[in-house]
Order: sequence, then C-alpha cells, then structure tokens
Amino acid sequence: MRYKKKVITIGAFDLAKGMGMFCIVAGHTIFNYDVPFTAVSTGLKIFGTGLMPMFFLISGFGCKGTEEKKYLKKTVKELLIPYFFVTAAAAVLFPVLHFLMFRWWPGTWDETKKIVLAYLTGCSKSGRVFLGSELYECSVVWFLLALFWSSNILNLILKRISGRVQIIAVLVCVAAGAGCLAGDIWMFCIPQGLLSVGYLYLGYLMKKTGWLEKKLPVWQKLLLSGISGAEVVWGGINLAYGIFRWGALDYFGAGLAGILMIRVTLWFNRYDGVFLEKIRKVGRYSYYAMCVHSVEMNCIPWYLFASCFARFPYAGYFFQILVRGTIIWAGCMVLNKISARKRRTLQPGGGSC
Repeated sequence: MRYKKKVITIGAFDLAKGMGMFCIVAGHTIFNYDVPFTAVSTGLKIFGTGLMPMFFLISGFGCKGTEEKKYLKKTVKELLIPYFFVTAAAAVLFPVLHFLMFRWWPGTWDETKKIVLAYLTGCSKSGRVFLGSELYECSVVWFLLALFWSSNILNLILKRISGRVQIIAVLVCVAAGAGCLAGDIWMFCIPQGLLSVGYLYLGYLMKKTGWLEKKLPVWQKLLLSGISGAEVVWGGINLAYGIFRWGALDYFGAGLAGILMIRVTLWFNRYDGVFLEKIRKVGRYSYYAMCVHSVEMNCIPWYLFASCFARFPYAGYFFQILVRGTIIWAGCMVLNKISARKRRTLQPGGGSC
C-alpha cells in the first residue's frame, strides 16, 4: 500500500461510493436471515445512517448550475432511462424466474403486477396500495428518481437565484418534501427528491468553499463525530421509506453522518493498493451496480436461498453476499461494455448539476 497526495476530485469519491454499495448489499442481505447478527447489524447501523445522504452529498459536489433544458436532457439520459431499463428487466425476469420456481401462472401474474407497478409508480416502500393492488418496492433505484428531481431543482435554483436567497429556496424545498410525507404523497419519489435538495446543496457548498480540503480544528471534529454518533445511537432515519423518528434532527444528524463518512473515506483515499483499487472500481460503476442490484433483489427468490442455510445463518449470509456481489459485478461489466460500444459520453456514477 502506497501513500499518495490527497487530491479532492469527483474521482476521489469512488472509494466512498464503493464502500457505500457494499453496505447497501450487506444491509439488504441481512433481512433474509432471522438470527440477530449483533456485530454485523451494529456495523451496518453505523455506516448505514449517513449512507444515502452521503450519495446525495457527493452528487451535489459536482453541481454548478447549467442551462436548464440541456441539463434536463442530460439527467433524463443519465437517470430516467436507466430506471426504465431496470423496470423492463424486472418485468421480464421476475415472471420467468417466479414461474420456473413455483409453476403457477395466477400467482406469477399477481406477484409480477406488484413488482411492475412498484417500478412504474416509483414506490420506495412496500405495502402501499395502487389501483387496488398492494405494491412491492422498486428497491435501491428509488435513488435515481430522487436524484433526478433534486438535481434538476437545485440546478434551477443555482441558475436562477443568487446569494442567500438560494438557502431560503433550498429550505422551502426540504419543507415541501416533509409536507409531502405528512400528506402521504409518495409516488415517483417526489418527497425524497425534495428532501434531498438540501443534501445536494450542502455538497455544492462544500466544493465551493473547499471545506473538504481544510484541516478541521479539534472542536469541529468532536462536534461532527458527536452528532453523528448520537444519530447512530438514538436516531431513526430511512430516507427511502420517508421515516424520520426525530424529524429535522434526524435529517440534520444523518447529513453530518454522511459528511463524516466522506471525510473518513477521503483520508483512506490517500493510499493505493489492490484492495482499495477494487473498491474504487465498484464506486466508479455505482449507478450500474444499483440497477443490477435492484433487479436481482426483486427477481431472485433469495429467501429460498437463505432457507438452505437455516442451520448455518452466518455462512449463508456471507455466501449470499458473495453470490450477489458476483452477479452485480458481472452485470456492471456487461453494462459497461454496452455503454462503450454505443460510445456514450456519460460516465457511470455521475449525477452532477
């Protein structure tokens, strides 16, 4: 492992995004096992608290304000089109795999309808009802929808508004997102998009002020760590589900936890090595990984896999992560080759304004 000079660029965030993707997969896998994994669940709680805010903060780091129509076309290509490709893939793979496993068309149709409608409506939390049908969830690609809304809104704010009025506009968006959740408005992840404008704007300010490159005084380090730790221990935030146990305190605490995660991973980014380079590569294709993970999570009956390890849950848990990781990695490589063949100018893991 070699030491290298610390440089803050968009590419330097690949390590953070790679570690974030591992936490996402590990967190989604643990739900298939009933045994309370104290050590594992505690670790996931520590990293998971600021995980999604971290992804939004990193995306906001590249915001600068561009021509609205041009940026809208860019985000449609970068975020919405991949989302609908995921929807199409799930609509094809889910009924095929479900029928092969259970050999019952009526059940396959009912379950397929729940999955497809979840993607079409942008349902990020299972159990909601639409057209008389209970929905599943669209899994981690809710992030793409939320980022589409939040990045376009912030781009509009940066382009049309200047000075301190920007802060007021951002706060209005966050308040509107909270209002949507209170009014049970959930379709197309609009509430999450509005709420995430605040995180994107914070990332934008960090770049504008060069805050990540500054050495923090001790009291700021203690304050950042203390509030983040309090959020991990007592907080209860789930941005995808729109859950904020302590309201604005959770929103603020999770944002600081995301900032702490970025600072920690950027410290590790000063080093080179085979292991860290592999994690950076995962982060480089993090949006591809989200798409593949969403499809395999919803289409493969992982609970049947877990049932084979009822007597050895720890072995099953880590083996499932290995299998899932292999599928996601293979999917990312396929998507990357398709992208290269079409000579796309869009780089994976984007999302900047």
